[in-house]
Amino acid sequence: MQLLIGVGFSMKCNLKFNPPEHFVDYIMPPIEVIWFNTDKKKIDRKRKLLLMQPDYITEEMVNKSFDIAKKKNPDQIISKISLLQLNEGLCIQTMHSGSYEQEKTTVAFLKKEAKKNGYEISNDLHEVFINDPRRTIAKKLQTIIRFSVKKIPGKDKPVATKPSNTEKIVKTKPASKATKDIVKKPMKKIAVAKKVAPNKKTPKPAAKKVVKKNIPATKKSAPTKNKTSSAKKKK
Repeated sequence: MQLLIGVGFSMKCNLKFNPPEHFVDYIMPPIEVIWFNTDKKKIDRKRKLLLMQPDYITEEMVNKSFDIAKKKNPDQIISKISLLQLNEGLCIQTMHSGSYEQEKTTVAFLKKEAKKNGYEISNDLHEVFINDPRRTIAKKLQTIIRFSVKKIPGKDKPVATKPSNTEKIVKTKPASKATKDIVKKPMKKIAVAKKVAPNKKTPKPAAKKVVKKNIPATKKSAPTKNKTSSAKKKK
C-alpha cells in the first residue's frame, strides 16, 4: 500500500513539472482493494490494490514513477505496478460507516437485497477506503462496499418477503360518501380576528356644574380707621 501511494505521489509531482496535453491537476484518490473468492477462507483469498488515475496517464508514466519510488525506498519494493483498465459492469454498492470488523452485516444486507430483486451477486468484494484508519477513529471510518451482479433469468419481479414482527399491516376501511364529499370540497382559510365595535360617536360627558350652598350671612365688621391718617388731620 505504501508503494502504491508513493508511485501515485511521484507521478502527480512529475506531471506538474512536465504537464502533458489536456493536463488537469487532481487530488490523490483513496486506496481500493478487490478481494477475490470471498466464499473461501481468508487465508486462501487473493487481493489486488488499486489507485484510480486520470485518463491521460500512460504505462510509460507509471513505469517512470515506479523507478523513482524504487530509488527512494528500495526495501519496500515487492512487485512492479501496472496500469489496469477495470470494467466491473453492473454493480450493487453502499456506504459502510464503522469499523472494518462490522462489514459482515453490510455485506449480508447487500447479498439479501440483490437476491430479493432477482440478481446473482459476485464472490469478489470491492472496497474503497474513503478515509485513513491511522487518522480516523473506528466508528467514523467510511468504506464503499461494491459487488458485481448479473440478472437471474426468469426473475423480473422482486421476491416477496414476509413482513417482520416489527412491521404492522394496517387495514383501512373504504371512505364513506360523506367523507368523500368533504374531501372534494376545497378547504377555506380561516383568519381569526378580534371583534371590534362599530365606530359610533360616543357622547361627551356632561360638564360638572358648581353649585353654591346656602352659607349663613355673617355680620360685616366696621372698617378700621387708619391711625396715620387721623394723626395728620389733628396737625
